Amino acid sequence: MAWTNVEITVNGETFLGHQRDLDFVVRYESGLGVGDQFSIGKLTYVALSVEDEANRQEVLNIKAKEVKKNDKSKTRRNDDSAGGSELDSEGNDGQLGAD
Repeated sequence: MAWTNVEITVNGETFLGHQRDLDFVVRYESGLGVGDQFSIGKLTYVALSVEDEANRQEVLNIKAKEVKKNDKSKTRRNDDSAGGSELDSEGNDGQLGAD
């Protein structure tokens, strides 16, 4: 598979880079480190390894994995069809504080 040009967003800042599967190359100035997250479009990745190529502080070679969103739907809350709470008005004719 060939490298493709991508825009990599790190902490709100966008850098031009390259992607091949889950391998990425981005400018050193991005400051990416192991465990950091970055995004390309709507996909988010976490850096598993980061290598400063030849220790030249020019580009970082990154191996990453995609962060999967929790796609499980939330459990619905049971709807109370009564429309309100019940008050015990026995003995005070519905008036609060009166006995």
